[in-house]
Amino acid sequence: MADFPVNATGATFVFSPPAGMTSTLKITNIGGTPLFAGPLPALLAPGAYPLAIPPGSRLYYNPVTAATYLSAGYAAGTVTTTLSASASAAGSTSFTVASNASFPAGTLMLVGSAVSGQEVLTVASTTSTTVITTTTASLYDHVGSSTVATASAKWGQARILTGAV
Repeated sequence: MADFPVNATGATFVFSPPAGMTSTLKITNIGGTPLFAGPLPALLAPGAYPLAIPPGSRLYYNPVTAATYLSAGYAAGTVTTTLSASASAAGSTSFTVASNASFPAGTLMLVGSAVSGQEVLTVASTTSTTVITTTTASLYDHVGSSTVATASAKWGQARILTGAV
């Protein structure tokens, strides 16, 4: 049995069940920001539904069947542009934008909208004034003219209790 605190920013790894064991997991939100828990795709996917943990609440997994992550979500920044008129297919690492105002390497980039779905990617480089490359491939398609904005990870706190049955 392990009991430890976690400061969740972005998608933060929490626990992975050991092979051949039935494991349990209790997540207590001890901060003031809602947290979201689930496997990594559930936290990053547009339209996905990770489990919400309001401040002061607990979530129990019994059994834990996959690696679990926490996120407090992301906030859009003030630097914005749009994708070019062409759609961007899932698996893209290069995005053509209308203008590349200020997306230096290491910047978190929020692509999409609340309506069409959003995903957060990390900028690897800007190869021209209108092309941004990312460190990982996008998981989803994005329609042409989708919003692209700088992003910052929100911060949350949780206490994690793990165990074996």
